[in-house]
Amino acid sequence: MIRKSVNKVIVITLIIALFTGVTGAWAAGPPAPEVTSPIALLMDVATGDVIYAKGENEKWAPASLT
Repeated sequence: MIRKSVNKVIVITLIIALFTGVTGAWAAGPPAPEVTSPIALLMDVATGDVIYAKGENEKWAPASLT
């Protein structure tokens, strides 16, 4: 009887440790991108939301028109 109780406590402890470790890793989020170019823009095609922008207020000629 005691062995079953100890096994239940161990299993519950492992489950709690597993889920708290996973949510802690997700909460940190991905690191910011390292962009070496002077200008960058990342946009969600479906919503049109700008996800990442660097140098978005500077005026530059287009890279290519073809």
